[in-house]
Order: sequence, then C-alpha cells, then structure tokens
Amino acid sequence: MADENVVRIAAVGGRHHLDMFASTADGGSMRSEGLGEAIAARYPGVKVDLVVEEVPGFDEVRRRLAAGSFLSGEHQPDVVILSVDDDVRRLPQRAADPAAAVAAVADDLMAITYHFKEAGVRVLVANACTVDPDASPFPDATDVEPIGLRAHRLDLMLVQVSHSDGISVIDIDRSMAEIGAAENLSAPMVYSPAACARIIDDTVTILDDYGFVDDRPLLEQVGSGRKSGPA
Repeated sequence: MADENVVRIAAVGGRHHLDMFASTADGGSMRSEGLGEAIAARYPGVKVDLVVEEVPGFDEVRRRLAAGSFLSGEHQPDVVILSVDDDVRRLPQRAADPAAAVAAVADDLMAITYHFKEAGVRVLVANACTVDPDASPFPDATDVEPIGLRAHRLDLMLVQVSHSDGISVIDIDRSMAEIGAAENLSAPMVYSPAACARIIDDTVTILDDYGFVDDRPLLEQVGSGRKSGPA
C-alpha cells in the first residue's frame, strides 16, 4: 500500500442512517467513533474523508443528482453509502399495489446507481432489519402492512438490484439476527451502539474486499481510493 491512501466516502440518508456511520467529529450526533475511526484503527495508512448528507429517501437523492450539483466535481466520493430505511418508513401502509410501490423505489435506486457507476463510484446500500420491537404479539385485524413486512419487501428489492446493477448490500438484517435483534433495537431500524459497531465492521470488510483500504482486492473493483498527490 502507498504511504497514504485517501478514501472519500459519502454517507447519504436520513438522520438515523448518518448517526450509524458518522462520529460526532464527522457530523453525526451520537457516536464518538464511526466508520472513519474504525478504518483508521484497522488501517493506519488510510486517510478517510467522510462527508454526511442528510437526504431522506431515494427519490430526493435522485432529484438532487439530476440537478447536477450534488456530490459532483471536487465533492465526488469514491464510495457512497445509502440506506433503505427512509423508504421503508415511507412505503404506504395500505398500498393498493404494494409491488408497484416497491418498483418505484427500485427505479429511483437504479437511476442513482447508474449515475454513480458512470462516475466510477462504488455504491453500498444498507438494508433494514425486519424485526419490529414495537410489534404486538397478536395479529392485527386491520389491513395496515406492518413495517417489518415493508422492510422485507425492500430488502428483497435490494438483492435484485445487487444482481442486476452491481450495488453492494450491507446486510444489517442478517447481522441483527446474529447478535440478537430484540436486544439491539430501540425502535424499528434504530440500532444500539453494539449493533452500529457490528454494522460498521461489516462495512469496513466490504471496503476491504473492493480494495479501498487494502491494495489486494478480493472482488473486482469498480471504484478505487484516490491516492494523495497528482494523478
């Protein structure tokens, strides 16, 4: 590895998503150690430039990208980390056509992915834990679709887009199942410090696999960390 590898990462999403990845030094509001600190601890030769952009929902991210001034030019990252959380919360609870609602979210995500891939930016998307700690143990007689089911629908959509468009999925749902969702959720998709640490560790592993923090990538690299100095 070179003396210094500078990796530009943009965390884009709602406040819970940003607080999961960003320390207070990087614009978060809850954690003293975030993704940047985790990478620095594991890879001392890597300098992380982490920016946070509070943009709730893929449709708004898409709109800002189309406007032409969002995460472009000198602000263009090597990696962008998105989350499906806000779109889970915004899916209609009584959708006349649930499949169409999911397809609209997928269309926004694929447009975002195309934009970033054209610029050589790797796209990571965090899925959602399908456990709802607030759910009643008794069946709901109404036609309201539970948030856990809405999360499941969008998680499946992410798998499909990962196969068709090459995004990398941060599998929060699996990680929460492994460490215990009931003990690590204070509300739907609001994760404990221990859960955030696990999610960050999983994210660093993905970045490592693509060679952003290690010069021996295990997977084919679409983007690459920018080395210091002129190109």
